[in-house]
Amino acid sequence: MNSNWRHRRALFCGVCIVAILAAHDRAVAHPVSLSRAKVIVHSDHVDVTIEAPCEDLLHYGLIPQHDDGVYLVSEIRPSAAKYADMLRDGLILRDAAGRRLKAEIRSTETTAPDDDKAKRQLSTVWETVEIRYAANDKTPLDFVTFQHRPPLTTQILLTRVGATVQKAGDDRSRELVLTSGGNAETLEFNWEKKAAEKRREKDARAWLGSGRFNLVHAILETDSRGASLRVVVPLSVSETWRPIQRAKEDTLGVDEQAGVIEFWRDLFAKSYAVKVDGEAATPRLEDIALIGPATSERSIERVAGPIGFYSGRIVAVLRLSDNRDVKSIHLTWKLLNDAVLAAHVLVIEGGEATEIVASRYTPDVKWRK
Repeated sequence: MNSNWRHRRALFCGVCIVAILAAHDRAVAHPVSLSRAKVIVHSDHVDVTIEAPCEDLLHYGLIPQHDDGVYLVSEIRPSAAKYADMLRDGLILRDAAGRRLKAEIRSTETTAPDDDKAKRQLSTVWETVEIRYAANDKTPLDFVTFQHRPPLTTQILLTRVGATVQKAGDDRSRELVLTSGGNAETLEFNWEKKAAEKRREKDARAWLGSGRFNLVHAILETDSRGASLRVVVPLSVSETWRPIQRAKEDTLGVDEQAGVIEFWRDLFAKSYAVKVDGEAATPRLEDIALIGPATSERSIERVAGPIGFYSGRIVAVLRLSDNRDVKSIHLTWKLLNDAVLAAHVLVIEGGEATEIVASRYTPDVKWRK
């Protein structure tokens, strides 16, 4: 009986501990704000409609907390107008050069009764804001970077915006999830009147789409000179290896680019182990450059001025072999860290393309003629 009692006491204590921990988790849990946005991209501007919950007014400190959770509509409306400004400032759009698009609120609407003396729960009230983001010049918005950065006063509030993005006149759409963590998503839009050029399989634009702005990727192929590896690292991802010091958050100036190139010149040289036709070989760095979003990874057309930080990329060309009759290549991928767990490698041979995901568990990239 004594043993049985000890067992029950231990079980009871365990349940209490779990209950205490659960209660603690509830006490320290951060509220989460979920907003929806519909985005229509035009060549010279972007129209955004955001629907956001007015419950956030409490977390922003825009209205006092009521014990009964009920508010007069007259209390909600003025605060919701301030909330609209915060929504505008918290959703950031940039062009291909990293310049922030100017945002203007075109309309706001609070979904509440017209009677200001009516009472509502905040959970039933939403603020709808229409915002227009204007291009900085007459250059078409071929690339738009989306980012969500709520005001600093909302650090206790975890915010997330689910956005449906469409090109004007196109029925197709792309879903984005932007979080208060500051993730950036870059999308490409083609405004040419002529039909888009048919792209080959080995074109990274067709292969990765918008993912090429946030994924480490490479193209391994043979040519008339032998075999080469073209490696692409998005600038924003490169900071997981070393922070990039810059005067402006959104752009990397000309004087700031040299240090980035030198760091990656050294890192690329020691990030791969290679065997060519069964023999160990040392990759040779042929070229390295910073490119903008419109530049193909295959051309390495250097940027002449500042580059957008969230759409710029580092591209390096490594010569693996000078033998045009190379029969096989075995590459061990080491360009990984605690944040970049895998790289996407496209292996090209005779017009055929094979994708290989290289990771710490599967670091081998093999090609055989």
